[in-house]
Amino acid sequence: MKLKKIASLMLAGIMAVSMLAGCKSGTTTDEEKNPTTPATPSVVTYANDALNAAQKGVITFEGSTDLDTILKDVATNPDHLSSNTIETIFGDLAIRSSVTANDGDSVKVLQSKVADKLTGQRVAGFNATTVPADKASQKVNHVFAVSGALEEKEAIRRIIDGYDKYITNNNFPSFVSDNSGRYSCDYDAEISALKVTSPEHSEQSAWVVAIVITQNVTKTVAAQ
Repeated sequence: MKLKKIASLMLAGIMAVSMLAGCKSGTTTDEEKNPTTPATPSVVTYANDALNAAQKGVITFEGSTDLDTILKDVATNPDHLSSNTIETIFGDLAIRSSVTANDGDSVKVLQSKVADKLTGQRVAGFNATTVPADKASQKVNHVFAVSGALEEKEAIRRIIDGYDKYITNNNFPSFVSDNSGRYSCDYDAEISALKVTSPEHSEQSAWVVAIVITQNVTKTVAAQ
């Protein structure tokens, strides 16, 4: 009987340890997340101030609590943004992006992870020149990172200055067509920013900025 009791206790102990290990696997605790500092509401103002008059005729940036939540969830995950990457970005004023990344793989991961959490149809790159598959709307998103040594306003200005060359009527046209007809287009632009600190060196950080542009279309002329 004693042997059976001991065996039962040992089995229970093994199961308890296995359950704890299972709970740990695949999760990120608050202690393991990258520390962050939320950007101020002025981010939207800084972004719009960096656009010229022609670009403001194409888009106007707005804040988004949904995008804030998505960006925080993605950027605080050290599997997506490592301490090493944060420290590399901190020490170099170059802007990292999905297009021109010196340390691109990690920033491309961030863009992909943000895209995975967006609702609705998405298009790659700046390809908003086609009619959405659902004849209603589609989104394009980008994520950028720049040194946390910069003040918030300067960080946003630099990122928008690099991004604004894509904000043209060629990339975001007023009309698009396919074999079903012609559609008028308008665009919603959302921006979110977050300063992410290296868990290993608290004096080093990176600004991470997410931009999502949604193209909305309305049929104006049916195909003949």
